[in-house]
This record gives sequence, structure tokens and C-alpha cells, in this order.
Amino acid sequence: MNNECKIIRDLFPNYIENLLSDETKQFVEKHISNCKQCKEIIENIKEENIRYNDKQNIENQCEIDYLNRIRKKFLTLKGMVFLFIIIVIIIGLTFISKFTYSQYIIGKAYDKLQEIIDDDNYKLYVEEYYVDYENAEELFNYVTYYYKEGKYRQDENGKNITKNESYIFENKSYYGVIDSNERIEIYKDKREVINRTTNYRLMRKGLIIDNSYSYTREYGERRGLLFNLISKGGLSVRTEIYNGIECYVVSLKGDNVGYGEIWIEKDSMLVLRELSGSYGRNYREKKYKIEKGNVIDEDIMPPQLNDYTIKNEEELEVDASIVEYYNNR
Repeated sequence: MNNECKIIRDLFPNYIENLLSDETKQFVEKHISNCKQCKEIIENIKEENIRYNDKQNIENQCEIDYLNRIRKKFLTLKGMVFLFIIIVIIIGLTFISKFTYSQYIIGKAYDKLQEIIDDDNYKLYVEEYYVDYENAEELFNYVTYYYKEGKYRQDENGKNITKNESYIFENKSYYGVIDSNERIEIYKDKREVINRTTNYRLMRKGLIIDNSYSYTREYGERRGLLFNLISKGGLSVRTEIYNGIECYVVSLKGDNVGYGEIWIEKDSMLVLRELSGSYGRNYREKKYKIEKGNVIDEDIMPPQLNDYTIKNEEELEVDASIVEYYNNR
């Protein structure tokens, strides 16, 4: 190898990369055209570069393909997450919309009861039926409540049927004034009148309605959407016919153990019945009827019962917390 070959071969890397000037490039090409050894070397270098570039291209393509697969998976995952979020939002909005509508219906029925409580003349009839399947026991209870301008009368009767006997409840009536600690109690079966005095309030306005419509009061009170969703979630509404009357039926939050329903007359928004029970264990039903403006003075005035035994009784509760409960209920 002469000096020129040595110079030329030192220039091969820049020649391959096309970094030489035109004059130097012509010098190299002229040499390798006349030098067999340098020509073979440059051809080998070119072939090696081709193989190296091919390998690099393959590796780069593999890396690109891998990145494309990762990107595709990421886009797919992103799409699935987005779709999942959309489904959750739709389900959530559907649930909230369904719950809000149910809460609206029962809220309107609750408001209707508050209107009646504020009224000065109404009559409420409550028929309650309870059955205990496990103990083969049935309970029938009937309450009629008259209210007019601060005075009330409450009639009660019923019966209890067990496997061994049937017991008739005392047929009784209470007469009194709202917020008073006195009332007249008439026990018709015993033909007895008790003038009762207590150290706590016996009746407030609307108490009998609050106690009778327990589910309507519990689920109808508005305490904010979040509170109601947590405590009363699961409400749903359907429409059915009851005794020829079209009703909203609000199904309360239930499970595989028990259930509850409130039946509301569609036109008047008055509650007609409340149902509840535990599957295979018990069932309770309350039926309601309200009449407004039909109570007369004779309905709330105690009758003259000269042939009844008359007693005066004091019922003094010594527990201050119980007195406070009765005064604030």
C-alpha cells in the first residue's frame, strides 16, 4: 500500500457520508477506479453500511411498531375509560332523575298533609291491618279523628286475633283541646268516663297525622338532595289503579328482606295507603281517608253520659326527659 492509498482510505468515511468537496471526491473516485484493493475496500464498506442501515431500519421500524401498538392500546384504554365515564354519568343522571321524580311525588303528598294540618276543619279515618306470619297473629285497628278550630275527638277500636283467642280492643273516645294537658276519655264497653289531667301536653295540632302517615313524613321531608340520596336512595314510582282510582305508587328503598310502598291519589295527591313488610315474616297496611270541612260542633263535644261512671285521674310523669318528649313531639 503506497502513500496515496493510505490517504485515500483515510478519506473513505467522509466519502461514504458524502462530506468531501467536489475536488477531493473526484480525486478519491479516480484513485479507486485504478486501484483494485481500494475499490474492494470501499465496496465492502458500502455493503457493510447497507447491512448496518438495514438493521437499523428494522430496529427503528420495530420500535415504531411497538410505539404504535402502545399508542393504539393507550387510545383504546382512553376510549374505554371515556366510555365508562359516560356510562357512569348516564346511570348516575338516570338514577338522580328517577330519584328526584320520586322525591317530587312524595314531597307533593307530604305538602298536601301539611296543608291539611294547617286547616281548621277535617276528619281523618285510619284503618290498620297487621299480620305476623311466624306467630299466626292478626291485628285490626281503627281510628277516626275529628278536628275543628282547636278542638278534637279521637275514636279508637279494633281487635287482635291469635292462634288461640280473639281479643276485642276497648271501644274508646278522647275529647280535648289542642296543646292542653287535659282530656275526657270515654270507655263505652266499661261505661266509664275519665277526666284525665297530666303534667305534659296530650295533643298538638297535626300530631295524629304525623303519627299515622309515618312513611310519608319520613320520606317526604326535604333535607337536601345529597342527604336524601344517601338516606332515601332507591325510591321509584309507578302508576296503578286502586279501588278505581289512578295512583302513584312510590316504592321505598327495600332489599331482599323487606319492602315498603306509599299509594298516592294522582289527582288530589292525598295518600290513600301505606304498605310495609318483611318477606315471609309480617305485613302491615294502613288505609287513609280524609274529609275536609265536614266536622260540626256536635262531633267534637263530649256527650252527656249520666249513666256512666265518672272518674278524675291525674297522670303525673316524674321523668323530666319523658315530659320534654311529650311536650315537644
